[in-house]
Amino acid sequence: MLGTYRFPFALFVAGILVGAVSVEISHRVLDPKKRDRFEQRLQCKALADSYARQKSDDYDTVFLGLVDYSPARNSCVGAVEIYGHLGGWRETYEVVDLISGKSIYSKSCSGDKCGNGTNVRLDHERDAAFYQALAQDDRSH
Repeated sequence: MLGTYRFPFALFVAGILVGAVSVEISHRVLDPKKRDRFEQRLQCKALADSYARQKSDDYDTVFLGLVDYSPARNSCVGAVEIYGHLGGWRETYEVVDLISGKSIYSKSCSGDKCGNGTNVRLDHERDAAFYQALAQDDRSH
């Protein structure tokens, strides 16, 4: 009676061992990539904070939105909002390559034209441009 359970039990133990080994292998292969990606995101966040400080002044205030590393561009991409009041109220929605400083997307509205959902639409368009910029190689333009 005891012998009939040995083979299924041995298969069960072998399955657990194979599963444990495969999980360990996947962790060793994938963990460095995850760690690198995390480090890249931290560097991008630091670049974005620096960008916002440098671009803000007495007339313009830069707010960070989305920030991430783009493997396709091998660069950091940030979505920002700039509120300015020099020569009248202005809102600018931009996607910026944070390493080169190049504007990838930029649209603005000013004064009363920012109301009635215009600023919300520009915000959504900017976010879509951000996600597109993450996936798109800079040389494809």
